[in-house]
Amino acid sequence: MKRISLSLSILASFYFAQAHSQTIPTETFFRSDTISDVRISPDGSLLAMSTPAENFDRIVVITRDSSELVTQTSTSQGQIINDFQWEGNDELIISTSALRFDRSRSLPSGELFAFHVPSSTARAIAGRQAGELAFNSFSHILPSNDKEILVTRLEVSGRALGQRPLGATLRIPDVSARRSEVNIDNEVRGPIDSGALFADNQGIFRLAIANEAGQDAEVRYRTSADADWENISDQFSRSVADQALVIEPVGFSDDNKSFFFLTRGAVTTKELMKYEAGTITAVLGTDAFDINRENLVYAINSSEVIGVRLAGDYTEPSYFSQHEDVALQQKLDDFSPGEHIQV
Repeated sequence: MKRISLSLSILASFYFAQAHSQTIPTETFFRSDTISDVRISPDGSLLAMSTPAENFDRIVVITRDSSELVTQTSTSQGQIINDFQWEGNDELIISTSALRFDRSRSLPSGELFAFHVPSSTARAIAGRQAGELAFNSFSHILPSNDKEILVTRLEVSGRALGQRPLGATLRIPDVSARRSEVNIDNEVRGPIDSGALFADNQGIFRLAIANEAGQDAEVRYRTSADADWENISDQFSRSVADQALVIEPVGFSDDNKSFFFLTRGAVTTKELMKYEAGTITAVLGTDAFDINRENLVYAINSSEVIGVRLAGDYTEPSYFSQHEDVALQQKLDDFSPGEHIQV
């Protein structure tokens, strides 16, 4: 196991604002121009909402039933939230991006933070502010393990960023620790010299994809941790002859026998597809507009895609799965109509 330590005293660039006991009007926080994203805790009791400011972002946590403010945290000036997810019911895992002129040109920072909701405590868990030279993004939240997450990493040597990705387990340091430690274990080096790695719902890195400008996607796949990586690139084909094939993986099925991905369809909009045992199936698409990652609805304890919420003049949910979690997602749709809530 790799372990890198750093005193918590230098983590001042990612501070939280103190929580106040008060009620926040839902009509304020559920306006589309006020919030960017919403995540509901696994037990359904808390909502975490990201709200943009001029040159930083804030996350506000409220109770689902009474809309009472629980706590809040914010990024440092010049950083915004790239993504955030619940890890158990007490921790939020946050990745950040650095602003470059405006939000549309922001770049991922490669840093990960954990925010402990009950104590309103933030700490760096991977990246520069945690004392390591590596570029990190979280790959998968493990529903059965609230102490570890899966990450993909690019190593830094001198001023150069490595190309071949590493998949690894990152242990979240205890909130009471006096020093921030980067605990990395179970490293897996990707089979392609570039691109990214993707894990199934058991935490096994089984998919590697490289999308290079002007070239068709290169895809490697394996059926288990002990199996060899197979080149399955030739099983995918362009939908539009003069456009390079781009594949964006978005999740594995509950049983880990198939994976979902986004790609350009025959009418050039992005569609949701599924790969299983050499067969590619179109799941959902529309010729009106793209389906993007932020539109997807997932099962609670896996990365299986069970539906989409498409935003036009209003948010329209659509479920194509018979998964048992569809009923819960429909209740969430009724709870906050017009907003995109993710579990």
